Amino acid sequence: MNHKPFLDRCNITQGDLSDAWGHPVITNRKQFKTIMRQCYGSQMTAQAMWDDMNKGKATNDPNYIHYTTEEVQAFNQEMESGDIAVAIAFKDFIINNAQMQPIMNLNVLGDRVTTYCNRFYNVGESTFVFDLYDTHTNSVRRIHNTETKRVPDLKSFKRYSVTGLIHGLDGRVMDNATDAVIDQHGWVIPIHDAMVLCCESADYAREAYANGRTPSEPSLKYIHTHRNKILSEYFTSLGIPASKLADWKANVLPLVQPLLGELEINPLVLK
Repeated sequence: MNHKPFLDRCNITQGDLSDAWGHPVITNRKQFKTIMRQCYGSQMTAQAMWDDMNKGKATNDPNYIHYTTEEVQAFNQEMESGDIAVAIAFKDFIINNAQMQPIMNLNVLGDRVTTYCNRFYNVGESTFVFDLYDTHTNSVRRIHNTETKRVPDLKSFKRYSVTGLIHGLDGRVMDNATDAVIDQHGWVIPIHDAMVLCCESADYAREAYANGRTPSEPSLKYIHTHRNKILSEYFTSLGIPASKLADWKANVLPLVQPLLGELEINPLVLK
C-alpha cells in the first residue's frame, strides 16, 4: 500500500528500530498485537475479543489481559483513524467484494494457488442401511451408517482472502531469500520473517530478502515496486469486478499516508 506508518512500524524504512506493536496508550504489547485479528477478518470488538481471551484464566495469570475504558477507546480509534485504519479498510474491501467459490485459483505474485474452502456448515444427515453377513455369528447383521451433509461456508471462507495474499507474498520473499543463501553459503533455516544461519551469511541474506539477487526476484523491494499489479491480479482472481475500483478509491486509498521518494529498505527488517 506504500503506507509509510506500516513501513516504519515494520522497520522496512531506514532509521531507528521500532516495535510494530508499540502504542502510547495500550502499553501491553500482547494486548495491542491482537489488532491483527481485525486486520485479517475478525469482526469482534476489542472488549469482546479480550474477554474471550481471558476465559478460564485467573486475574493473576500473567496472560490475563487487564484493560481500561481508555484502552478500548484507543484500540477503536486506531482502527478507525489511526495508523492501522488502512489495514481495516483494506480487509473490509476484500471481504465485502470477494466472490468466493468452493475451489479458488488465487493469483499471488504470478503463482496460481489452488485453495479449497475449509469452512462448512451442516444441512442435515443421511442414513444408509447395509445388511452384512457376519461369519463369527453365522448371521446377517444390519449396519446403519449416518453421514452428515456439509456445505461450504463461503461467507466464512471470505476471511481467508486477506490471509492468502499477505502470507502468500511473505512466503515467496522468504523462499527466494532462502534459496539465495543456500546457493551461496549452503545452509539456513527460515522461520517466517527470521533466519537461523551462520554469521557470515547474515548480510547476504538480508540483502536477498530486501532487494533480491536480481530486480526480477521476489523481495520486499519487488513487492513495493509492483504492488498495484499484484493487487490487481489478486483481486481479479477473487472475482472482484473492476466496477469496485470506485469503492477502493473512496474508502481505502484516502487512508494511505504515502512514502514520498524512493524506498530504501533497512536490511535489519530481517531478523
